[in-house]
Amino acid sequence: MSNSSNDKRKRDLFALVGEQAYGGGRNYSRYQPFSSFKSGNNADHKKRVRLSLPPKTKNLFYDGATENDRWLLEPLKKVNGVIFPFVPQIIVNNSANYSAQSPAHTNYPYQVYQNSTIGTINLFGQFSAQTQEEAKYVRAVILFMRLVTKSFRNNDPNAGNPPIILRLTGHGSNLLPNAPVVIQSFDLTLPNSVDYITVKDGEQDRIPTMTDISITMTPIYSRSDLTQFSMDDIANGKNLKGFM
Repeated sequence: MSNSSNDKRKRDLFALVGEQAYGGGRNYSRYQPFSSFKSGNNADHKKRVRLSLPPKTKNLFYDGATENDRWLLEPLKKVNGVIFPFVPQIIVNNSANYSAQSPAHTNYPYQVYQNSTIGTINLFGQFSAQTQEEAKYVRAVILFMRLVTKSFRNNDPNAGNPPIILRLTGHGSNLLPNAPVVIQSFDLTLPNSVDYITVKDGEQDRIPTMTDISITMTPIYSRSDLTQFSMDDIANGKNLKGFM
């Protein structure tokens, strides 16, 4: 890519995600290239937004990725799931539901509490692919998101099971507290206004140098998890079940 086109891409990127897209933030850079994801366990990576599998289910997708088995997902093994290189925009809705009771001869209805719900979580993220390594990572992310919206079928060892439950983490321990989520929809934009990089690993896949994705997910808790809900635990930083 020429210097002029690279400069234009950066200017366009800054217009989309702000001046700190390529670093420079005081504590938490808004952009971190995949090449810096040496390990998925250091302190900075724990702050970054991540979608991953619980430990016992990693082998269903990327944990067992080798040169001969699930090798397209191998980049996710290095960082334990999907780490978003740009800080994504996330919208979370919590609501308490009430019903109005209006006895005769009253000026105002009584509000009777019914239940509480957490709605869908909407995530809007960006991925950049400027090198072969980054292009392979973006491809792995796309394939992974397609797979986690599918059930196991036919000759799959886990045939009959519904789509897998993921874990949403990021920004520390309490904002996205390792929440169990299922992916309801995954939208991928393959833009016509950017360059594409060809992955040279025999597949010749073409990956956009900049792409947008949106993910709609819903928290899902088992009955046994719900019996352990505790306001005190959440307020004291002991939210082990990832309640949001």
